[in-house]
Amino acid sequence: MRKEHLRNKVTSSHYFLSYKGAKLSHVGLWNMVRDAGRKMEIEGERVSLHTFRHYFATESLKAGIDVYSLSRLLGHSEIGTTERYLRSLTYEALSDKANVTSPLMNMNK
Repeated sequence: MRKEHLRNKVTSSHYFLSYKGAKLSHVGLWNMVRDAGRKMEIEGERVSLHTFRHYFATESLKAGIDVYSLSRLLGHSEIGTTERYLRSLTYEALSDKANVTSPLMNMNK
């Protein structure tokens, strides 16, 4: 539906677009996240742009993105800022990631 709606409109190259195809404002993005939290019946401080960004970062790390690429996606000027997201990963999550990428665990593949 989105492609059809934006077919003949000039759109922005940003990830989040308004219904008109323009860059979505901070307020518009906040409203989307807040409304999604309400639909999921999540209350309180857990529904914010910061927690959305944190979730995106940690899930991206779990999925295998490297810290440098994530740092650029998040717009951090210092990689140390992005490395803080690594601290929130559990030992099990890091261990699972290490097993998938370890040369020793993948010798017979």
